Amino acid sequence: MRTPGERVVGGDDAVDSELQQQGGQGQSGQVVGYVRVSSVEQNPARQVAALGEVEETFTDRVSGKSRGDRPALATMLRHVRRGDTVRVASMDRLARSVVDLAQLVQEIAGRGIRVEFVAERLGFDPAPTTLRYVPAALARCGRATRAFPDPRAPA
Repeated sequence: MRTPGERVVGGDDAVDSELQQQGGQGQSGQVVGYVRVSSVEQNPARQVAALGEVEETFTDRVSGKSRGDRPALATMLRHVRRGDTVRVASMDRLARSVVDLAQLVQEIAGRGIRVEFVAERLGFDPAPTTLRYVPAALARCGRATRAFPDPRAPA
């Protein structure tokens, strides 16, 4: 389900019918959340709250430097199916670099799964046309977010 004002890259109402033609469930699948905090001491509550209503949440408590070091991410990727939605509080919680983020979003969307980033109000629909634009959209978004200081960072 899209929120008012949400930007969708390459998506429109034709995406649901395209997924159904490919045997998918469109937007009728489950919505799952992915949360990553950098240490055991950090509280994931803010990210969980940002996700809104989800059917299941997968939480990693690691720095996220390597995709192989994130067991909850691996479990989530095995769990989700065509027609599902993966919701993440912000792009930096899913990946540490724009290149890794683009690859991961392409992998997920390529399987017919929608990816949503709450803070950026950005969603990637699992349409073939979307996959062409993922790297450029994420690179542009990454440049834009670097232009703004992190409000939690020390001055």
